[in-house]
Amino acid sequence: MDSVQLVPGPLEQYCQLFDQTFTRPTQRATLRTYLQGLLLGLERHKTATGLANTEPGKDGSQHKDAQRLQWFLSESTWDPERLNDTRLAMLRTITSTAPSHGAVLVIDETGDRKYGTHTAHVGRQYLGSLGKVDSGIVTVHVLYDTPNAYVPLKFVPYTPAHHYERKTNDPAFKTKPQLAIDLIDAVRPDWPYRAVVADSFYGRNEMFQTHLIRQYIPFVLALPASHTWWHAGWIQPVVAPTLKRGLSWVFRSGSQIGQDGVKCGHQADRRQHDMKTVSGSGQRLQRVRRARTRPLAQGFRQR
Repeated sequence: MDSVQLVPGPLEQYCQLFDQTFTRPTQRATLRTYLQGLLLGLERHKTATGLANTEPGKDGSQHKDAQRLQWFLSESTWDPERLNDTRLAMLRTITSTAPSHGAVLVIDETGDRKYGTHTAHVGRQYLGSLGKVDSGIVTVHVLYDTPNAYVPLKFVPYTPAHHYERKTNDPAFKTKPQLAIDLIDAVRPDWPYRAVVADSFYGRNEMFQTHLIRQYIPFVLALPASHTWWHAGWIQPVVAPTLKRGLSWVFRSGSQIGQDGVKCGHQADRRQHDMKTVSGSGQRLQRVRRARTRPLAQGFRQR
C-alpha cells in the first residue's frame, strides 16, 4: 500500500466533518482508510487486511497499514458515542433525513458469523443473515425511516449470557428487547416519529410491549402465525386511525395495565377468527387466534 493516501474528493469532504472527533492525525487518516475499504466492496471487506488493502494471511496482517487499522478499531482512544453524535447532527441538516413527524422508528438486528470464543459479544444465536442459529455477533439497532430515506440512529451489540459471571441473573445482562427499549428511549426526545415498528421477536415480548404502552408510544408489531392471545371478556371494539392508506385496523380496547405488569391495553387485528369464550377465576376471557402475516398494532394514543 502506498505511503501517500489518495482519498476521493467526496469522501474527503465527508471525513472532514468528523475530524474534530479525533485528536491525532493518524486517527483521521485511518478513518479514511477504513471508510474507503468499506466502499470499495472488496471480497475481504470484513478483515483488517482487506480494508487496508494488504495481502491476506500472516504477512498482510503484520503490515503497518493493517496493524494501524486494527489498533484504530480496537484500542484507539477516540469516543464512538461522540462520533455518532456528530453523524446524527449532520443527518438533521439534510432534507431527506431531517426529523419528520411522518417517520417511524424501526427496531431490527444485524447478525454476522464469527467463530471462536475470545471475541467480545460472540456466541451461538440466531443470525438473520444466515436464517439459522450459528456462532456470531448480533447488533440491535434503531432505524429512522422517513418518506425519503432511512438511516441508523443508534446501535448496541447484544452480549450473550455466558459472557457474564452470573449468566442471565447478572445485573449487567440485558436481553435484546431490553436493549431495544434503551435505544428507543435514547432517540425519541430528539427524533419525532409516528410509531415504533418491529418484527415478531419483539411483537411477542410482553416486557417490550408493556413499556411502549406505559410510555404512550404508538407502535406496530408483527406476530408469528402460531401466536395466541388472551384478553379480558369486557373488551369492546373501537375503530382506530390507520398507519397506511388502505389498511383498516380494528382496536379492541381493554383495561389499563395493572401493577402486576399484565398487559390489557389496545389490540388491533385485521381479521378475527376461531374466537372462544371461557370462564376462569371469576373472569371471562376471550381467546383470539390470528391468521398468518397478521400484524399487531397497539398504543395509538398520543400524549
